[in-house]
Amino acid sequence: MTRLLRCKKSGIVALIIFMIFLLFTGCEQATWNDPVHEFFEYYTNTAAIVESVIDRSIGSGSIGIDCVESNENKTISLVLRNPQHYILDFSYDFDNSLVAAKAAEFSNAVYFIQSSSRENATVVFSKEFLYAIDNGDAFYTDSSGNPTSIVKDLSGTITIKESISQREFESFHISVMVNTIPPRIRGAMYQRDNTQYVICFYVPNLYGSVHEKDTKRIYIGNDLYYLEFSSTGLSGITKSDGGTPNLVTSISGLLNVDTSAAVFQGTAPAGYVTLYYLTGLDPAAPENATVSSSLRLTDDYGFSNTIYISNTNPQLSPVTLSVSNSSTNSVEDDTGLFTFTINHDRTAYRTLMDDTDPTGQATVQVPAEDAPGAPTIIYNIFKVGTTLPVATGSGTAPVSVSVEKGQFYVEAYACYSGYVDSGNNTGFGSSSSNPFTVHRSLNYYVNASGSALGNGSLYNPYNSLQKCVSEMISDAQNDYVPGATYTIKLQSSISPISTDVFDSTTDNAFASFKKPSSGVSDSTIKYKIEGNGYTINAGRSSGNSGYVIRTQNNVELTINNVTITGGNNTDAGGIYMNGGTLNLNGVTVTGNYAESGAGIKLASGILNLNGVTVKENTLTTNGSGAGIFYTDGTVNISGRNTVDRNYNSDGDPANFYISKDSPLNITGAVTGSLIRVSKNFTGLTEPEIGTPVIFTSGFGYGSTNTELPGKVFKGDTFAVVKEGTDAAFAKSGAEIYNTFDFNFNFTMATADADGNYRFTVGQAKDFTITPVVTLEMGGTTHTFTYNAATRTLQNNTNGERYYDDDGDESQITWSATLLCGGELTGSYAPSVTNNVITIPSALPYPETYVLHVTATYMGVPHSKDFIIYGVSN
Repeated sequence: MTRLLRCKKSGIVALIIFMIFLLFTGCEQATWNDPVHEFFEYYTNTAAIVESVIDRSIGSGSIGIDCVESNENKTISLVLRNPQHYILDFSYDFDNSLVAAKAAEFSNAVYFIQSSSRENATVVFSKEFLYAIDNGDAFYTDSSGNPTSIVKDLSGTITIKESISQREFESFHISVMVNTIPPRIRGAMYQRDNTQYVICFYVPNLYGSVHEKDTKRIYIGNDLYYLEFSSTGLSGITKSDGGTPNLVTSISGLLNVDTSAAVFQGTAPAGYVTLYYLTGLDPAAPENATVSSSLRLTDDYGFSNTIYISNTNPQLSPVTLSVSNSSTNSVEDDTGLFTFTINHDRTAYRTLMDDTDPTGQATVQVPAEDAPGAPTIIYNIFKVGTTLPVATGSGTAPVSVSVEKGQFYVEAYACYSGYVDSGNNTGFGSSSSNPFTVHRSLNYYVNASGSALGNGSLYNPYNSLQKCVSEMISDAQNDYVPGATYTIKLQSSISPISTDVFDSTTDNAFASFKKPSSGVSDSTIKYKIEGNGYTINAGRSSGNSGYVIRTQNNVELTINNVTITGGNNTDAGGIYMNGGTLNLNGVTVTGNYAESGAGIKLASGILNLNGVTVKENTLTTNGSGAGIFYTDGTVNISGRNTVDRNYNSDGDPANFYISKDSPLNITGAVTGSLIRVSKNFTGLTEPEIGTPVIFTSGFGYGSTNTELPGKVFKGDTFAVVKEGTDAAFAKSGAEIYNTFDFNFNFTMATADADGNYRFTVGQAKDFTITPVVTLEMGGTTHTFTYNAATRTLQNNTNGERYYDDDGDESQITWSATLLCGGELTGSYAPSVTNNVITIPSALPYPETYVLHVTATYMGVPHSKDFIIYGVSN
């Protein structure tokens, strides 16, 4: 890669130098040389693949083309020339038609991922597709039945197009094949029958589940044998020189009497066949005191695997796993994978035996000088219920293996030159009937730039919220963690992708949260969305096409710090609660449409609002509750909330509509809130003059909340007043209005002849303040007269007082301050008796003063400043 970067840099420098040269040499011309200009324009306005790098190639064998194995998804990294940072569409055309036909059978045979910088991309061949090609399903020979290398050829041409315009750029050809290094021969050791040494070993069953149909050659020393397999196993053995094979599948009279060797068990492990090689060497001959040999499997493409054995080999002890059957086996948030190790303690054992007492084992340590790198571990990891390994490989002990969620078991053994291979690991996790479980993390990540094949981890997020919710519910059903909260963490704003649907399978919602039909032991399952300030946009542009979010019974959903928009459906738009508990914290619900409850519709369940904004949602009919439509259930409110600027189809306000008799529960301080609310009084007692109707519970004016209810709530159809310590709808003088809509103006008596206000220093003086109060309502101006005796307002139209709450809320309270030079006069403050303001006699200086008068009505302050001059005697 460093070399590539140097080449790119040197190329750019050369281009710049060449351009400067053209500028200087072309000074006599008005324009560039046309070919150079065209090249420069082409270079800067197109995209191309500069180089490809094959990830983890196993070499080229005898065929001269890089090969990759089929044990996992394989990637080829592409370096792009993309000066304009185009979003690119890629396609892949295989050179071989048989391979192309096989690829068409897979939904993800080959796919591309372009980096966020758009300077790199990756082509990915899926493990399932590679396995099928490597296994040579139905076409691994030519028409004459002879093996042919072309069918394992993945080579092809990459076509590049600019995503928006579909302009096609220069194509790029890749040469690569799929193949697998032949499996290792297992358990090989020398034993002896009555007359000779016998090499006993297990060879892979090279048919069916093992993807090595091209491996048919086995070398034992210098002897070459061809193995033939059928669907039932090994079907024939042929010696290359045509002689009688001394490689057989069974032998009689075998005696385990070699006290320097381990014991050959004879029963092959799964996927292997037992073979015996008759060496013809007499164990009694002095020259055969120590014998050795090599065994090598070779495939048609020049790849091979070789082991070496002797008659003095001790057998390695079994490998160990660092997993258990506890609930602690959970994937990491970052990768979505759980990593465990397969290890070996670097010990081996000899079985000390004689003809009459084949008992006793003495454990011997593997000498460090003989095993400086520790034994090699060969492993296959299986997911319960599948036959294809999810991971295969080898490495020097200890080996780390990563898997996703699920139940797994391990087939693994250790090998080292000079030692007999260990048997398969035994104990926990060694079989499908005794697996270990890996649990999914409770955190799920979603990013619009994620992958359709993502696993929901931090570094490999889902690109679909709908898929994420579906996977989360499935995980809960299959592997529920009692009391847990399953959490979605947004890494970007999210909108539907092409595979998302809004139909009955998703409850007509972009994201539908429900309790799984089985597998959950708790009565309620908990979900959470951490929005991180992003937006969930359902993108529904037409009616009756989908909610954004829906909850159902036995679900508690918490949504934090996110904007919910783009819903458009019949009975709800943004959020439809059909049961369960919904906690909204720092959530904005806006830009949604419906016939009722465009923002939020609570049909049943518990809705908790904390710092929520519901604005600019619109009804598609002339109805109520464009912001929140509360038909049944419970609403709890705390924090600073806004429900305002929501409208019906006629453009009239339609904010928080209560369609039942239950109150709004105020569960904390709501200072700074603005909630416009109305109520359906069908079948209920409406507010009358002097008879308000309470619609909150727990407002606690004077304790929980120090602001009057009328400052927090505004009625769409009735005024809001304090009744006891709660908020109530009120009606006054057969008219409907709100205390915040009163306009106060003030007059003060008495002014001097020139219209100025004066007092004599050293003498007290009274000034009487009279409020002039009006109210704009329904296009009519209503004027009110102040009654100083009762400190209340009187409607000039009918002479009635505006709602009198036991001489409390409807009374005006007065206050005043006196300032000189912008500073309070301190101890020379005026006294206040109702609307009479007294300037104290103790004022000693002839200065200009500002008298600041405030009249507070129904919790709303109204103020005016008057200039007063102090004059000397």
